[in-house]
Amino acid sequence: MDKHITAAQYQARFCEGNSPKRNKFNAQRTEHAGRTYDSKKEARHAADNALLERAGEIISSIPQVSIPLFPPSSGLPLKKRTYRPDFLEVLEVFPDGTFRARLVDVKGMDTPESRLKREIVMERYKIEVQLR
Repeated sequence: MDKHITAAQYQARFCEGNSPKRNKFNAQRTEHAGRTYDSKKEARHAADNALLERAGEIISSIPQVSIPLFPPSSGLPLKKRTYRPDFLEVLEVFPDGTFRARLVDVKGMDTPESRLKREIVMERYKIEVQLR
């Protein structure tokens, strides 16, 4: 016996936009303090940072800071020529306005592209990105 469905039923079931968008590596988007993070682990790290801020162990935690890797003239799309670690954690601010900070990437699964971008950040800016 053949099963038939209408075009409307097909679109409702299979077309883009009708099913919830899945995150890479099946991570679940999670909200913390009014902001949505890409994973539960990242949201937990944000919650930990909020506690560290209140305790005075870090000054600030800034999510998703864009760091240029290549100039716009490189011809690469913006996503490929920038690196966005999950957090920039400001540890100390000096009187001249400079600061000491660390970059943190919260990962459940690392990718070759992410490793390459971290290597470029290290080579270009002499900043090591910490993985959590």
